[in-house]
Amino acid sequence: MAHSIKPQLLQFLAKLTVINDAIFINVSWDNNDRKDAFTIADLVSQGKFLFYHFAEEKYSNASRMLRVHARLIKEQSRLKVRLRNNVLSVVFLELDRIFKDIGNPALLSILEKYPSPSYIQEVSEEEFIYSVLPARYSWHYLPRIKSVY
Repeated sequence: MAHSIKPQLLQFLAKLTVINDAIFINVSWDNNDRKDAFTIADLVSQGKFLFYHFAEEKYSNASRMLRVHARLIKEQSRLKVRLRNNVLSVVFLELDRIFKDIGNPALLSILEKYPSPSYIQEVSEEEFIYSVLPARYSWHYLPRIKSVY
């Protein structure tokens, strides 16, 4: 049975083109019109169709990963805005002035270990500095962290 199936040609049509042609030919606004097959055949005969490119699997995987990456970047931006508007502006007003970049590792370390200023007051300055200073950035953030304390 499977060997008797003939390959079919796949054509894509732009939705707006189909709608405009259906209105022109049928004077119909209905989305489920019985004359849709005639409209589609008319557009294909006019050459108003789109080609679908079947990409190799490795390229389609790369394309899919790029879309996921773009979606993650958007989500990261949303979370940064929420963090700035809902946490920094309410709990730590001074941190917003000291750290301009919300993704700063030192800032994220402070917010993770000390969720409110009262927690910072309970520890010594030296303990605070060593607990939040990002190791891989050495002493680059030291002046900012001292100004937070």
